[in-house]
Amino acid sequence: MGFRDMPLRGPRVAIIITAVTFWSCSSEEPSFTEHRETNKQFNSKNAYGEINSESDNNPILENADQDGLGNDAGGLDGVTGQGNGAIDGGGGIDGGGIDGGGIDGGSGADSGSGSDGAISDVGGNDSGSSDGGSSDGGSSDGGSSDGGSSDGGSSDGGSSDGGSNGSEPGIEFTLHSQTLIQESPGTVDILWVIDSSGSMSEEQAYLGDNFNSFITEMNNAGHDAQLAVTSTDVCDDVQPPQLVDRSCPAGYGGNSSTRLKGSFIGVAGQQVLKATDSDVIQKFNAYTSVGINGSGFEHGLYGAKLALDKVASGANDNLLRNDSYLAVIVVSDEEDDGIGLWQTDAYNGYNFATMGLTEFKYTEDDFIDDVKLVKGNKFSVSAITGTRDANGDLCSAPHSQPREEGTQYIKAAQKTGGIIQSICETDWGTSLANIGLDLSAQATQVELEKIPNVATIKVWVNSVLTDKWSYSAGTNTVKFDIDAIPAPGQEIKVEYYGY
Repeated sequence: MGFRDMPLRGPRVAIIITAVTFWSCSSEEPSFTEHRETNKQFNSKNAYGEINSESDNNPILENADQDGLGNDAGGLDGVTGQGNGAIDGGGGIDGGGIDGGGIDGGSGADSGSGSDGAISDVGGNDSGSSDGGSSDGGSSDGGSSDGGSSDGGSSDGGSSDGGSNGSEPGIEFTLHSQTLIQESPGTVDILWVIDSSGSMSEEQAYLGDNFNSFITEMNNAGHDAQLAVTSTDVCDDVQPPQLVDRSCPAGYGGNSSTRLKGSFIGVAGQQVLKATDSDVIQKFNAYTSVGINGSGFEHGLYGAKLALDKVASGANDNLLRNDSYLAVIVVSDEEDDGIGLWQTDAYNGYNFATMGLTEFKYTEDDFIDDVKLVKGNKFSVSAITGTRDANGDLCSAPHSQPREEGTQYIKAAQKTGGIIQSICETDWGTSLANIGLDLSAQATQVELEKIPNVATIKVWVNSVLTDKWSYSAGTNTVKFDIDAIPAPGQEIKVEYYGY
């Protein structure tokens, strides 16, 4: 049985009550594409799909607009980092960010939202113009620079009297209410994907030496956690004849000892480690020392996908438990080359896709779609990777000089409620503790039953309205801030207009 064929696990716990229905004037039934594009206009308030309800959720993004709902200014929210300021900072995902000048994020003309610096294709003209900030977008002000005024898109979710329900032609929006009781900490399965390329010796040592900080946070939270390790090297021993299968161009494969192609490290029966084992730190340290003879074409997301495929087939030990939360954590100082190797080889100046050497492509969206088939929305992606500072400069440190920003990992984290830590941070104890602590928030995310107009979301804990949450579009979930996670037994209510 393949990864895609595994049954969907995990019961739904939310109760849905439909109270109000709104139809637009159009009678045409929207296509699936129309649904997705309309949702993109509503929900993409920053480049990577996560929308925060308050401006101070992320301590490193002081200049970042986390949601376009009246906070500050465009950026990577929900992904904390250490030391290097905001990953995007004042320039949003622009600032010299992805693809060298951002994804059209920082320019007013391209973004269509002026001070927000939204992406032109996602949160630009459609989000900041009269379509996104007008009565169609939940704002009574009509096209403000924030993509929705404080009256219509505030952190309180934009009540029904603060703007329209966000209906679009052919789309039905109804008022939905979900109520659930917070459960005790559950099971968490963690897949670590470690870069095995030639520049990773110091980073692998930092990871092993500071792993106790991560385990301490997991055990303190009371999670029943287990973990396994694989590498980013998915190259083939022999070049595949089909271009679409060539994840590594000819001559760029790694050493056969690191060419794991998703296999877990360790002998069969000992590949999965329990967080409470007395020797877990010692074993993890040995497992993460994967060596530096791996391919320079790093595939963290595709490597994780292959690892989960091998769990399904029985080739790997069983990491995935029924109803568990899956956390994928990648450690890499380079970009994920699953984007089709479109980015120029930073060392040699080659572009293998345009040279006709490969047509391979596996993006963060492909990975999210694959994992959903098995885990539903009970998963996240986090990473320790290359980041940019507030000026858009790539981070650098004595132990790590990444040549590329880990944009695919950053986007995957934004879309799934994960967390990003800078690989240039020297205090890896704090970085790993942050990831362990944030996993408690990730594992208690509330899955929404409908696709929301994010400006209308409201959240209550024990009948008290709270704005200490963020929305993750990739998994359609609401994630509480780490200092606001409801205690077991508390009642959570989420209300929003959606379809």
